[in-house]
Amino acid sequence: MRHLKWVRFAQISAATLGLGLLIGFVFYTFYASQKPTIWSLSTPWDGESSYRSKLIEDIAKDVLQKTNKQFVIQIYHNGYLPNSTGKAVEKLSDLFMAVAKGTIQMAHYSPYYSFKERPADVFFGSMPGGMKHEEMDDWLRKGDGQELWEKFYEPYHILPFSCGHTGEQMGGWFKKEIKKITDFDSLRFRIGSPIGALVLKSFGAIVDTQKMGEWQIVRKMAKNELDGAEFIGACDDYELGMAGIRGFNYYYRSDWHEPNTMNAMLINQAAFEKLPKDFQDKLVTAIAKFGGEMFGNLKSQNEKQEKFIIQNIKEVQIMPFPDEVERALQQRAVETVNAFVDRNRRDTLFMVIYRSYKKHCSSCKEWRD
Repeated sequence: MRHLKWVRFAQISAATLGLGLLIGFVFYTFYASQKPTIWSLSTPWDGESSYRSKLIEDIAKDVLQKTNKQFVIQIYHNGYLPNSTGKAVEKLSDLFMAVAKGTIQMAHYSPYYSFKERPADVFFGSMPGGMKHEEMDDWLRKGDGQELWEKFYEPYHILPFSCGHTGEQMGGWFKKEIKKITDFDSLRFRIGSPIGALVLKSFGAIVDTQKMGEWQIVRKMAKNELDGAEFIGACDDYELGMAGIRGFNYYYRSDWHEPNTMNAMLINQAAFEKLPKDFQDKLVTAIAKFGGEMFGNLKSQNEKQEKFIIQNIKEVQIMPFPDEVERALQQRAVETVNAFVDRNRRDTLFMVIYRSYKKHCSSCKEWRD
């Protein structure tokens, strides 16, 4: 009798196992037969840059793994687009329109690259005297920053997401020592911050912030087409090769132009809405996770790289601007921001965004002080 019970048990177990294997095989066959969703993501970044290229790659890998290889994100660096003829976009703001038109589904870049086309973009990128990285996050998540950002991009059918902060940036590499504010007169200088560019122009500098991508900076420095250039901080600058260019021996520690710069992940709304809900959730989660890790990783790498430069590149001097120069830059930045706001005062949404940004920034400064 006991023997018959064991036989029956074995038969039931075998049947259950067989059914489970059959169900598993059916699901595997179903998913394996589905064509994966393939997206294109373009960035202005150099593909060799360790933390930024890794950030994008980590997002793509995470999404690929968690969707059983059914959601593939193909990455194009240095401003290239899929099916490119071998040329990058003419200006960095073209990446924004490539997402809007659906040429690519995603782009990772700093919103202030579109300053000329959409002036309010600077509030979601970087402003002289503006918010630190944690303050920007607070404005987006707890204030009305995210809601305003989405409303601002609504006509372009783009969904914006915060995706990485640089923190305080460096003041740049110079051929000659900056001793007084008039040393900026006729100085050929590359700067990323559009408001910062206006400040330097007011002191006579010759700047171009809109067309020069990072892949062009070192080449122009080496060919003596620039007298100075800033990019981000010690980690990025060293990786780009700025620390090894002959004659650029003065490296200034000042964040007057960019106390922080927020990078954004832009997503074509129509493409996003076509995704299954679980794909949407996995993508948004990956952007938040890996984007949120960028500041801490970069801060640590900047500190290590600055020490390396000091110890190993003896001709480079790292120093702050003289107090007189720093004060002049900060004061002119305030005046330039005020003039910038006045020029856009008739733009209702611009002013709504500005007032929200200013209110949150002011409360943060009170807390800091």
